Amino acid sequence: MSEEEAVFQSQQMDQRIDINFKDEDEKLILIEINPQMVSKELQPQFQLLNKIIIRYLNYALQPCLEIEYRRNELKISSYKAVVKLDDKRVVMFTNSNNQLIDTQGIWISLNKKTLDLRIGYGEARVETQVSHYKMDSVQQYIQQITSVIIWQESIPQQILPFLMQCQKGQIRPIRIHSKDHYIAQLSEVILQKCQNILELHQGRQALHLSTEIDNLYQSVQKVELQQIEQLESPQYLQKGAKFNLGELIHHSVAIEGCKLNQILKKKQAANEKSGFDPYMTYLRLGLGHFNKDSAGHQFVLEIWPFKHYSTIHDHAGQYGLVKILQGVIDVNIYAILSNAKHLMDPIKTLTCNKHDMTWLAPRVNQVHQLRNFYPQTAITLQCYKYSQKTQNKMKQFNYVVNEQYKGFNPLSDFADLELHDIFNDLVQEYSNLHKQKNI
Repeated sequence: MSEEEAVFQSQQMDQRIDINFKDEDEKLILIEINPQMVSKELQPQFQLLNKIIIRYLNYALQPCLEIEYRRNELKISSYKAVVKLDDKRVVMFTNSNNQLIDTQGIWISLNKKTLDLRIGYGEARVETQVSHYKMDSVQQYIQQITSVIIWQESIPQQILPFLMQCQKGQIRPIRIHSKDHYIAQLSEVILQKCQNILELHQGRQALHLSTEIDNLYQSVQKVELQQIEQLESPQYLQKGAKFNLGELIHHSVAIEGCKLNQILKKKQAANEKSGFDPYMTYLRLGLGHFNKDSAGHQFVLEIWPFKHYSTIHDHAGQYGLVKILQGVIDVNIYAILSNAKHLMDPIKTLTCNKHDMTWLAPRVNQVHQLRNFYPQTAITLQCYKYSQKTQNKMKQFNYVVNEQYKGFNPLSDFADLELHDIFNDLVQEYSNLHKQKNI
């Protein structure tokens, strides 16, 4: 079992959901609401949703604990003990017209043995925890819990299945996930090799992550820019260039009129035309061919000029690794992808240097933003892979910009060019520029 995921079980909210504790002392439940995934004609019915009820039962099916995820309130009750929360991060919040329009979600972790009840928003992790209760006063009831049921009462049952349908490759309007363990904290950065005891203590190694992440790690742990250029462009070294691929890329993207600079300028102009920041751009170079096990290319070389950054985006529910091949990249990690402003402060910021790798999984580190605020052009290698169990493979990444929720296909900016032709062009334009300087 991988620590960052444990084993998530996903179920559809078009009926009552039953979850058994079995022999486990702990159970984690995640609820995510995506109103924008409901068709326009069904929105009036979806807007009837007022609350989702999570009820913990004993072996006699008597309620021991009940949590109501309601509009503008979260109510926790166990016999005579009642707590109400109105923190906007853990309630079902609406706009000024009392409509559910923004992506939102909560997680609830209950440990019967330690009597810990934890509640947070977005991804289930220590950084997103909003409330923590010790259930000592109702200990005898909590320790009797054997199962959980989850349902809603506001939308008519005959309509609910139609609301919960989605096209292949799209997110369901309501998603319920559960797993057996709450992982308090994991390092987001994997080093190629731990150098000392402190790094081992911080968990900065590739052990105990999922099989998918380990497979990606094994594929790219030794990859450097020189190896990419030699593998993809055997003619490159025969040109007699004195600079490695990283320096050629930096030169081409930074010098006005060079190949990569021209492509970048076109992307910046398109952003400006759409009303977005021209610096919210970078270059994507797909390696190999499209892979059915990933959304787009499985391996992507990404080029980050000085002051450029990405949108805040997800990764279509994939596992992934980001390896820094050159320069420095800042990574902002978010709890959830939402156009609700109060949910979109980063929960963690990392500074990744050359050789560092940061990872992502379907339910952990899935939403991030990359930024290069350092003079050297940064180059990263992105690697993606769906779980073998994934049935609904989404081919689009989703992102938020200016509080707008959008989707994009993760395509290469060099779709019509062979990789070795690109490298040869970079060498040629560098050589030509320096010939002109020497004349």
